[in-house]
Amino acid sequence: MSFDIPDDILALVHDAVEDPLLISSVCRAWRRFLFLRPTLWSKFNITIKKHPHLRLFRLYIDRSAQCPLSLSIVVMTMDHNIADNAAELLAWIAHRVKSLAFHMSPVALYYFERKKLTFPLLGSFDIDYVSYPNYPELFTSSPSLSKLTLTSLLTPVQHLPVIWSQITHLALYTGDNKISLLAPVLNLVSKSLVSLACVFKLQPAGSSPALAIPIEFPSLEYLHTNYPFVLDIVACPRLSSLYISTHDFRHTGWLSTSLSSFLMRSGTGNTLTSFGIECAFLTATHVMPILKFLTAVETLRLEMVQSQTVALLSTPIFLPQLTTLHVSPVLPDVKFMSTLACILDARGAGLKWVHLHYRKDMRVDVAVRSLQDRYPNIELWFPM
Repeated sequence: MSFDIPDDILALVHDAVEDPLLISSVCRAWRRFLFLRPTLWSKFNITIKKHPHLRLFRLYIDRSAQCPLSLSIVVMTMDHNIADNAAELLAWIAHRVKSLAFHMSPVALYYFERKKLTFPLLGSFDIDYVSYPNYPELFTSSPSLSKLTLTSLLTPVQHLPVIWSQITHLALYTGDNKISLLAPVLNLVSKSLVSLACVFKLQPAGSSPALAIPIEFPSLEYLHTNYPFVLDIVACPRLSSLYISTHDFRHTGWLSTSLSSFLMRSGTGNTLTSFGIECAFLTATHVMPILKFLTAVETLRLEMVQSQTVALLSTPIFLPQLTTLHVSPVLPDVKFMSTLACILDARGAGLKWVHLHYRKDMRVDVAVRSLQDRYPNIELWFPM
């Protein structure tokens, strides 16, 4: 059986599924389409534990021809033969890799280090410091490296042989609980950074380090953190997107204070067009001082928020430029739906889209369906 679908539509199907091997099993026509397009095989994720996984790795390599590669590879095996073969395959394609994320077992790391692989085209690198290959050529041989994601303690980050002046996108996922260790890392990239994510796996205790002058990021446009005190040590006059999340009720008051101070100090109220906050403990009292600064925000994302907090949006004086609202309520009950209806009535055609985010296991209330009937600009979003 053959499914005759135009090539441009089939390409969109591939982008949605992200696995050409899965799509190629549908029928002969689809398989022929994929075999003739090596670029569709140039981006893949693979976990190597057994010999069949090596054959799958080789299959993707062969079908990608000579295209630049974006790959995520996890080698979790204690078998020396498998680890050696995986390192050999990676060495074979190292000159084509433009984006790489890898996590390796100690055995795999041993063979990787022995080969001292270099990636001359590498532009994006995602590594876990636990499985970090310890040789400087890994970074210094990549003149195009500009995006770096590190899962690491903060102290070792400072000593990585990275050309920090060319890093424009940095994501730090750290198990450290000392906020004072963050400032030296940020100083390395403050002049070049466009995007920064700083996520603490353990919420640091105490207050932020006392910096007489916050570190200025003249080019930073995107900032994400789950710890409010990060805002106390940075100044970002060109910031256009900010996302803050915290699940520690102790930080609720500090979040409001730090965020208000940050917006006032940086003057980003006029540049910030996208803003998101996730905190189940925020009240309207906490949020009101923040909203006063967000005069240019067009897209707002509220995660795990209470009805009384969302109700502030029914006053158009707050966020006058708002066109898109993403909201994930703590409890999407009838009261919340009534609040949402008031917001839509108050803002009228200016609020073009409202996206309600639901958990998969959450029952969609009748009140939601009724609200959708009244306001066609409401969409329901479910996580994948």
